[in-house]
Amino acid sequence: MAAFPSFVRTLCASALVLGGLTAPRPALADPSCPGSPEPPGVQWALGDYDDVGLDPGLESSLDFHLTDIVTQLPGEDYPSITQGAVLMVGRFGKIVYHKAIGLRDGDTAAGGDPTAQMHTDTIFDLESMTKPFTAAVILEMHAQGVLDIDDHVIDYLPDLEFIPDLNNPPDWISDPNKASLSIRDMLRYMSGLPIDGATSVWGTLEPYLRMQAEVSAGPPGQTVMYSDLTYRLLGHLAEVAYADVNVTPRTFRQLVSHYLTGPLGMTDTDFEPLLTMPADIGRVAGTSTFAHYGDPNSPFVPGGYRHGEVQDDQDWWTQRHNTMFPYDAPAGTGCDGLFSTAADLAVFAQLLLDDGKSWDPVNCESIQFLAPETVEGLTTIQTLDSNGDPVTTVDPPTFTDHLISANKAFGFELMSGSMSVGGSLLSGVFKTGGAGTFLLIDPAKELFIIVLTNHGLPTPANFAPEFDGMLEEIGPHRIADSVASAIIP
Repeated sequence: MAAFPSFVRTLCASALVLGGLTAPRPALADPSCPGSPEPPGVQWALGDYDDVGLDPGLESSLDFHLTDIVTQLPGEDYPSITQGAVLMVGRFGKIVYHKAIGLRDGDTAAGGDPTAQMHTDTIFDLESMTKPFTAAVILEMHAQGVLDIDDHVIDYLPDLEFIPDLNNPPDWISDPNKASLSIRDMLRYMSGLPIDGATSVWGTLEPYLRMQAEVSAGPPGQTVMYSDLTYRLLGHLAEVAYADVNVTPRTFRQLVSHYLTGPLGMTDTDFEPLLTMPADIGRVAGTSTFAHYGDPNSPFVPGGYRHGEVQDDQDWWTQRHNTMFPYDAPAGTGCDGLFSTAADLAVFAQLLLDDGKSWDPVNCESIQFLAPETVEGLTTIQTLDSNGDPVTTVDPPTFTDHLISANKAFGFELMSGSMSVGGSLLSGVFKTGGAGTFLLIDPAKELFIIVLTNHGLPTPANFAPEFDGMLEEIGPHRIADSVASAIIP
């Protein structure tokens, strides 16, 4: 590993003392079955870089990157600096790096606590990092026969087909693009639906009906276009599909717990911790006030700092006004809304690296927790045309363009192209949360990287430059390149 300049070494040393780089946690998994092979899952092995084929010099490199997230270094000129972060790296099922730095809350000028320190077990607003969980739930429902991802969406959400007839109000007409839309095309970001429509669900008592009335932006299955609207509707579709074959319906929040977080023991992962984990609210990172993707002038929009509530106001409103579950708020949404810790996300990441296998400590055996086709869908390219070729053939020039139009897996983005969050040396998949969180998974190199910050969402009116600036300031691509460069051949 290359040596860092003296000012960098001094900066990292100061962060170690002042920033609260925190101590190891107890083991996540403990092979309690004598004589059995090492179980799948994650183990704590902090600092054991040699054991996982990484140069031990990576430690100082990661310390530098973590410090860089919360510091305006010489030569940098970012309009704002993230106030706190957690960084984790794992390989071959072992977590070798896990540290925190800075303040727990972001945007302390807007109301965050300027004294609370960041810790490694801080719970973060994941925003769009919810989407891979949504995809996993849908794919497991497919594997278990609850639905078929090649079904038409209108088989579950019949109102989706229709849009207002602007020439003959209040009549409705069929939108042929939406009538032919499949669940598969929704999962792979090829729905033809707008990026983020239904921007006035505030005050709407039936937000999912409002979303379904959006006019399509194009035919499904033709082009890649990122869509929050699509994944909100996927979460609701899961609720409807489950209720069709089960006596007791479940909210999307309950479906995430049922299929994923509950049996995996991800106890720090849930929607709206202000409501669902009030005893742990002191561990939750605040972000800022609402990023008004809806109508900021609506009388229904509450003011004030968001702490333990999703910062995207569309999802905040939707999961509190799900008419299918009027007394079960928060019902969860498929787009944004999950909160989690690095340790919990490591469980999910390693599950995908272990080909969906988990450990059954009762019977001392490895079990197939996720269906193989679920793992394949989440970790390989799904945006292929009828000839099996990638749909997107150009290299997107910015982080925003990569998010919107680059090729995708189900739920995840692919580490490909010059503007990949995964840098230039890793392959696999990643997911960015719009408030400054990142999950990178490289199955070929059997590693994952988790970067969680309290940056907060870009403002909608200036989204693209602020999103690009946030990624450049936090630098997950630089972290990824450092980790990849530390791999010992």
